[in-house]
Amino acid sequence: MSATSASRFWEGWSPPAELKRSAPRPVALTGGGIGMMVLAVAMAAGGIAGAIAFRATGRRATLELRTMEVQGRDAEGLVTRLTRTGGEDETYTAAYRFVVEGRDYQGRRRISRSHWRQLREGSPIAVRYLATDPSRNFPAADPPRPNSIWLSIGFAGGLLFLAGMFVWMVNGARHLLEDGRTAPGIITGNRRVSSEHGAHNVIKYEFRTAGGSTYKGRANRAKMPPGTIICVVYNPDNPRRNAPYPFQLVKVAN
Repeated sequence: MSATSASRFWEGWSPPAELKRSAPRPVALTGGGIGMMVLAVAMAAGGIAGAIAFRATGRRATLELRTMEVQGRDAEGLVTRLTRTGGEDETYTAAYRFVVEGRDYQGRRRISRSHWRQLREGSPIAVRYLATDPSRNFPAADPPRPNSIWLSIGFAGGLLFLAGMFVWMVNGARHLLEDGRTAPGIITGNRRVSSEHGAHNVIKYEFRTAGGSTYKGRANRAKMPPGTIICVVYNPDNPRRNAPYPFQLVKVAN
């Protein structure tokens, strides 16, 4: 963008009325911003709740193993059904029955793939059960495996990280709209981006600050013809932080 074209670019241009207010502008969340913050809170709560649930499950499995070591007994059962659930993470399950003191008991547990392949419906299976309560049992070759504490930390950490990213995005947009300066921008191109979540358009644009420096930017927006004039809000201390107006997450409050 040459100095002459930039000068003409600014001629007669004026930002939207709500952006003419002196900084800091009053800012409110849009529907998208509210939805993102609600999702962030839900993810943070889910991460904490999930971590607690994983740890509780791990403790129960550990307690069950310790109890079975002391009070457990062995029996030979018969496989009644074998199931496999497909997908990226296949699961293998065996249902079985066994007899203790003339009384029938049943069980159904997830087992290893190698063990599952060795079994057939009607084939014998070694069972470990609690002497005082045979309804508590599991295949002897596939005892409960306590969840590692790192699984809890990883699960909670992943969701808390995403929640933090959402909050960071909303707060970043808020601060930019509160204190940012405006400049006319021009669309220089569009690019279609596809991902596992679908396809969306990315606009490319250039703008020139009041001080005469030229910067580029891009944003996820609907396709616009090259040459279209837009309003860009930028951080005066770091114009590389910029976004086309209106924003998707925040708006100027009435």
